[in-house]
Amino acid sequence: MNRYFWLFCMSVVVASCKQDKSGHDVSGVFEAAEIVVFAETSGRLERFDLKEGAQLKEGQYVGGVDSLLLYLKKMQLTAAQRALVARRPDVAGQLSTMKERIEKARIEKVRAERLFETGSATQKQIDDIDAQVKMLESDMETQINTLVASVNSLDAGSEAYRLQALLIKYSF
Repeated sequence: MNRYFWLFCMSVVVASCKQDKSGHDVSGVFEAAEIVVFAETSGRLERFDLKEGAQLKEGQYVGGVDSLLLYLKKMQLTAAQRALVARRPDVAGQLSTMKERIEKARIEKVRAERLFETGSATQKQIDDIDAQVKMLESDMETQINTLVASVNSLDAGSEAYRLQALLIKYSF
């Protein structure tokens, strides 16, 4: 029985050693690192100079995306920023007119006080001119506050446009 067992094993070994030249000499698993490349901006792909399996160097330019829309958006933001700056009020010019009116009212008050001392003006005239000076000074304070708020608002809007344009500049 032992002899038949060994004879059977030898015949299995001989049958499995068949010479077939069409098969592979080796087999195995090949692994490769897959790298996904993203564009830094969105747009239509203009150029792509890359072949599958090519060796790349760090920072190598392999393609380009049409950035015309981003460029136009940046120009639009820059123009909007310039428009805001142009709308900025002339604070000094507007306040100089108000200062002249106040100065003129103060001169009238001094004149009325001199006339009052000589008996040519009444106390009511002095009180009216004094009230007019106080009202002009109050109007000037209000105008200063309004102008400062307007300038601050326009500056903040201009800065927002500038930052958006800067963001686009560094995205392409």
